[in-house]
Amino acid sequence: MADEINTDAKAAGRKGIDPKVKYAAAFIVIAIAAYVIAFNVLKPPEQESPLAGYEIYRGPGFVFLKPESWTARMLDSPASVAFYSPVGKDDYYQEYVRIDRENTTLNLSSFVIRDFYLMDRLIPTLDILPGPGPTTVNGNEAFRAGFTLLDSSNRTVRLGRVYIPKGNDVFVITYTALNETFLEYQTEVSIMLDSFTIASP
Repeated sequence: MADEINTDAKAAGRKGIDPKVKYAAAFIVIAIAAYVIAFNVLKPPEQESPLAGYEIYRGPGFVFLKPESWTARMLDSPASVAFYSPVGKDDYYQEYVRIDRENTTLNLSSFVIRDFYLMDRLIPTLDILPGPGPTTVNGNEAFRAGFTLLDSSNRTVRLGRVYIPKGNDVFVITYTALNETFLEYQTEVSIMLDSFTIASP
């Protein structure tokens, strides 16, 4: 009996692997290789910032270029985010850009008038700077305005604000800094604003 078993085992070894099994295994290997090649060739490339020192930031409903050295912080509202400049050794006031997405049924003019009214009521020291008016941001209708106010330490703070409507939303972009340092980050803020794009739904 043992000799019969050994003879059968040798015979099976001489036959080798069933051709159907070999073809199936080869097909699986080829299919896996083709998938790996297609995935690496066809997958969308990682988006890189077109400007050195900036990175692409995707926020709630928008995309823009953010300076790499600036820190993003989500605020209490899920539709609000702030971007803080790096603080220098002698910089006791951290400049920042804030973006709010507000849902509204008002048109742009009515929204801006209401916002001016609310700010004036909430901030007794608020002054509107000369020159507010319509503008465009990346081809979108917009309104630009500037303000000054006194903070709790009696320092003059300057705000630059842009309103960009889209459907039932208005994106309110506000740059806040001390009056004497407002222009120091003007280049960064201009790049952030000029690259601001409302994301597709």
